[in-house]
Amino acid sequence: MGSFTDDAVGVQALAKLADSKANDTALRASRYVALADNRTVAQTILDTQRVLDRTEGTLDNQGLRRSAEAHFDNAERQFDRAQRQLERANESEGRRATSQYAQAIRTLRTSWQQAQQALTMLDEAPPAVTFASRADPAWNASNTVTRAVAVNVSDVRPWRL
Repeated sequence: MGSFTDDAVGVQALAKLADSKANDTALRASRYVALADNRTVAQTILDTQRVLDRTEGTLDNQGLRRSAEAHFDNAERQFDRAQRQLERANESEGRRATSQYAQAIRTLRTSWQQAQQALTMLDEAPPAVTFASRADPAWNASNTVTRAVAVNVSDVRPWRL
């Protein structure tokens, strides 16, 4: 979240160069920063959608799921709003364009926060794990049996595994 704020502040500071010889460079830098943040948020939204799809029908707490879906919907709305702001910035020039890039970055920050909130909620939900067992008179618990259990482990934040 801090990086989005820092990016917006930095891009806004580039607006001071709008009436100088460095205008083209400032606009290009503003555009690149906004596009990088846009890609970050787009990937986070895709990750959140993947987790929502994967957990469909598996969460015991449906209220938690609905809340995560609401945060995801907010993230998508803010992302769409940021796309419109980026389009306007691309069509503008000078100080106005730079300010619009900064505003788009702030909107992207909100979108990212909402998507991350949804991921956090889904990550905190306890996983559903069931081990089925049955009585087996042949073994009658007198002998131990060692078996391999195949599992698929995933996390909404793979860098934490």
